[in-house]
Formats: sequence, structure tokens, C-alpha cells
Amino acid sequence: MKIKMNNLVITEYCSTDKRKYRFVKEVSEDPLIRHFVSNSMDEWLEDSEGLDELLVGPAYIIEDKRKLIGLIRLAFLDCDGTLNLHYAVHPGYRKQHYGTEILQEVSQYIFQKFPNIKKIELYIKEINTGSMKCAENANYIYERSFPSRNDDCKIKIYQRIRN
Repeated sequence: MKIKMNNLVITEYCSTDKRKYRFVKEVSEDPLIRHFVSNSMDEWLEDSEGLDELLVGPAYIIEDKRKLIGLIRLAFLDCDGTLNLHYAVHPGYRKQHYGTEILQEVSQYIFQKFPNIKKIELYIKEINTGSMKCAENANYIYERSFPSRNDDCKIKIYQRIRN
């Protein structure tokens, strides 16, 4: 699967592709996002090869000019049309506006392709100020926060509603 957006490309994750496997492993070791993937990484790194659209569950790689820069996962979709989106940017590509670009392009793609999705939510640790800035720059609005189950840090929810 290869989905071309404006500047970025979404490709499937495949565990037999050593380059993609190493990339995802590096990203998942980052303490700012580890809580999303630590215990369930193998479960949600399902192979999505052969699919022609995004599905809730599997991880997808984000590429820019054949560089692996980030990943996304559509974590869950509730009956009210709210989609929870996890995203991460490789540490080597942070502070280069890729986080904002990923959120903008993926959100636009999701809203165009899936009319049943009314809102996209991001769950961001309050210590991850870079990710909060990316969300705000990509037109996500802070909604609320709640305590994390794993540590003393709060989780902030940002949302973007379909126009």
C-alpha cells in the first residue's frame, strides 16, 4: 500500500522489511511515546500489506522523499465518529516541522476519505511540549486532560473536528 498525500506518503509497516522494523523499534524506544507502544508493540505492528486504505489497528510508516520520518496508528474509532490517532516522529527528524506536517496531511486525508469520522483526537503527555506545539500548529484544539495510569504525568487531549 502506498498512499500519496501532499508532500508525504503513507506506506504499510511490514516486519520482514528490516529497514522499517529498525525504524519503528527506534521510534518506540523514545520515552515520550513509549507508553503508547511499550507492552502492545507486537500486537499493533500488524502487517497491512495489500490493503488499499487505512484501518484501525495497524501501524503505518510516514515517508518524505523515501526517508522514513514517522509513524501513525489509528488506535480506535468510537460509535460517535471519534478517531484516536497516535503519531510519532523519529528523533532525528524532530524540530523540522514534520510533526505538524504529518498531522495536517493525515488529518486532511482521513476527513476526505472517511466521511463517518467526525473528530480526530490526540492523547499527548503534558511533558511532550513539542508534540503539543505540533498539534496546535495543525489546528488541533486542547480539550481536556486526565491523569496517566502509568506515571504522575497528565495526558492532554487535543481534537480536530471535521469542517
